[in-house]
Formats: sequence, structure tokens, C-alpha cells
Amino acid sequence: MPFLIMILLDIAGLGLHLYTVYYAYEASGGIAAFITFFVPIISQIYWLYEHYEVTGILLNDFTIVSLVVLNLFIFRVLIDIFGGKISDQEIEAPASIFISESDLIRMKSDLIRMKKKEIQEWASERGIKISLRLKKDQMISSILSKLSD
Repeated sequence: MPFLIMILLDIAGLGLHLYTVYYAYEASGGIAAFITFFVPIISQIYWLYEHYEVTGILLNDFTIVSLVVLNLFIFRVLIDIFGGKISDQEIEAPASIFISESDLIRMKSDLIRMKKKEIQEWASERGIKISLRLKKDQMISSILSKLSD
């Protein structure tokens, strides 16, 4: 669910930025729109102030939408910072787990039939970190050695 929220926030932020570029074009022309497009945060603040100066209304539709998107952005940052720490924590296997030789042989035969990406996902699900830069046989050896330790 947080992934969907983050995608929607990205779309909302992009929509607000494109509207700000359009507003800059309507208010001051092409050069202002060009600058606004490439300097989003500073230009957003400038055009919020400029819109207030022109209309004399502090809380208009433009500022309210900007504040909502700002709050959603802060919410997204908090999800990025704290959300992953809660749901994606690695679970370390206790060192006392014993894996028999026959289990290791069976795992090796299963791993040999997998593609490199599948091996990496399989290892990741079990809390084993391996690099995709390794060759397939090196990946399997690394996994088996970590499991047998």
C-alpha cells in the first residue's frame, strides 16, 4: 500500500509542478516557464508568493493544493525513513540451526536449476546477501557455505 501512495504522490507533485509551469507561462511568458520548469522548489515558493500578491488571498486553491502536496511529501519521506525499517527488517537465522548434508545437497540441486536472479531472490528471502556480480556457481557456493557455517 505505501508504494501506491508514493506513486500517487509523485503524480500529484508532477501535476502541481506542471500547473506551476503553466501559471508561470501565463503570468510572465516563456522564459519564466522555462526557469520554473528547471528550478521547481524555489520557483514554487516564488509563484505562491506572486499568486498571493496578485490575488491578495493567502489561502487560495493554488496555495491549498501546494500545502497538501507538501504535507504528502513529508509523509512520503517519513514512510521512506521509517516504513522500510518496520516491514523490511532482515531476520537473522540463529547460529544454532543445523542443516544436514542431505539438505545441503538437495538445496544445491534446486539452486543449480535456477537462474541467477532467482538464486539472488531465494537467498534474499532467507536473509542471505549475495552479489549478482558473482557467477552462478560462485553464488551457489557462497550460499551453501553460509548455510553450513
